[in-house]
Amino acid sequence: MKSLICLFVVFSLNQSLAAIPTVEGLFRNSSNREVAGEGIRVSYSIEEQQNEILLQKTESESSADELEEEMLKQKIEPVYIKQSILVGEDGSSLQSIKYVFNSPEMKNVNLINFKFAPSYNAKIISEFDINKRVFESLKTMYLMNNSSIIGTLLREKGNGYKSNKEILDAEKVRLLERYKEYLIATKEDPDLREELSSPLNPTDLEERGKVLDLMKKNIYEKTSQVSLVKKKNLFRWKVDLGTIQAEFSNEDHRLKKFNLQNNGQIEVTTGDYILYDGLHELPKVIIYKGNNDRVYKIRIISLKHYQSYKKTFSKELKSLSKIEKEVKENGVSFKEHPLIL
Repeated sequence: MKSLICLFVVFSLNQSLAAIPTVEGLFRNSSNREVAGEGIRVSYSIEEQQNEILLQKTESESSADELEEEMLKQKIEPVYIKQSILVGEDGSSLQSIKYVFNSPEMKNVNLINFKFAPSYNAKIISEFDINKRVFESLKTMYLMNNSSIIGTLLREKGNGYKSNKEILDAEKVRLLERYKEYLIATKEDPDLREELSSPLNPTDLEERGKVLDLMKKNIYEKTSQVSLVKKKNLFRWKVDLGTIQAEFSNEDHRLKKFNLQNNGQIEVTTGDYILYDGLHELPKVIIYKGNNDRVYKIRIISLKHYQSYKKTFSKELKSLSKIEKEVKENGVSFKEHPLIL
């Protein structure tokens, strides 16, 4: 019965929503299937693209020979990452292990580094490097269908971000809570239906008019931070948080662009979205321009969700000392990558 009541309340909330989505709702990757299992494995590559702005800066300061030498020095080799994520029982706390390879084969002989984060959420939120933080925040949004991590970024770096909870119409929420209590009471004692009137259909005509007006209202307060704009022949939802701007597709709310002004500009553009495991989708390609003018192409290689994952993740943890030894034996020097946290 409780589940039916919850479903009704959710339905009521959805019915009361206007066509305009909320900022938090857009940053939930809502077109994706909900995450229900214990684990996620994702693999992807990061490859630096030639950046004309960086090239021009180097050209203006260097001779031809110096230019070639400098560009080789600055070049960041492609890396290939496998990541294991364990989802806590609360559905939101995360642990993460990243394996970094210098070859698309991603075998142990190609392993050049690994990163273990026992509290992945906290590590992202507290990260000082804004390029790493933005990339990881967007990645967890995609993988978890959850805006909690990126929400902290929007609140900290944007202007006036509020979560769904903060913009709920309190009066309407109280009305729906009273109706939920009414459903529980009359289910337990059907005779109460003769004594009690439904909060959604009061006997007093004036009160009934107020309820009808309230039910017509949006469950969320109106905001100017989300608007529908036309780009060429397409409509997109635009999020305007001042220093943070984003665009989402009209019907399925897929993130298309994300810009952040922070000591320079970070620009993220996504390509076509595809299903990787038959249930969950990600953009096949993400172009990430950091605030240091470097541009990276991120390609999603694979994605898989696991209903049961604790034992597998535990085995991975136990093998980290062996992996550390293999990294040293491989003898490949690894510089910290601008996007790998």
